Amino acid sequence: MIGVITQHVHGPVVELRLDRRPANALNHAACEQWTAALRDAVAGGAEAIVLSGASGVFSAGADLTELAGMDRGGIAEFCRVLGGLAAEVARCPVPIAAALTGHCLGGASGVALVCDARFMATGHYRFRINFVAMGLVPPLYVSRAVERLVGPGQAARLLIGALALEPDEARALGIVERTALPGEVVSVAVDWCRQQLALPRAAMLETRKRHRAELVACVAPEMLKREIDEMTDRWFGAEVQARLASMVTVREGHVITGGATRAAGAGGPSGE
Repeated sequence: MIGVITQHVHGPVVELRLDRRPANALNHAACEQWTAALRDAVAGGAEAIVLSGASGVFSAGADLTELAGMDRGGIAEFCRVLGGLAAEVARCPVPIAAALTGHCLGGASGVALVCDARFMATGHYRFRINFVAMGLVPPLYVSRAVERLVGPGQAARLLIGALALEPDEARALGIVERTALPGEVVSVAVDWCRQQLALPRAAMLETRKRHRAELVACVAPEMLKREIDEMTDRWFGAEVQARLASMVTVREGHVITGGATRAAGAGGPSGE
């Protein structure tokens, strides 16, 4: 185990599971550890990757209980490591799938969207790209990934409306390839990886590389730098701060969210 990431080997397929209860919220450490685990798995010879979450939630997005108390430098650094995780996924040289074991929201939706394929657990879970609902503009790699899957018109509807999709809705739109029972969604993602590996390897990898070139361009360092600057500026703007104030309150070094109080920066459910 590397911190909040556990590695599970399924033959040539390596599963990297985020387990940061209760909501698998993304903070600086979680992003860095998932990025490092992915890099190490590929360097170690993994032929395909599955990103998954603990049972019931893939990730609820950014950990607002930590972000609420950060200054500009802290927010910029979080944006950098989240963008770095998305970039590592986008540049992954082998097939990579997301097993959405439950809710997939906010920044985590961007990570899932730059995978080759997504498989979602059935049930009361939601897939939501809710940047606009927080007063933020989705990063370019998120917008392009959604457009590739559903076309520009439908992408605008999903991104601007910050729509929360049920599993069957996400499948019907093409956001996810398949739905599966919660206990089977990882196995379905692993099986998809094995199907890719059964194809002529050199041709499969080169074709995949060509079709992902636009996504890779969106996470180039100069692109991410602009995204970080814009996201940080917007975070401290009136719209985000008003939305944040309605969700998280910081009083005397403590964060109060959803009626629960915890030490500021201790980590907890995410609202993004």
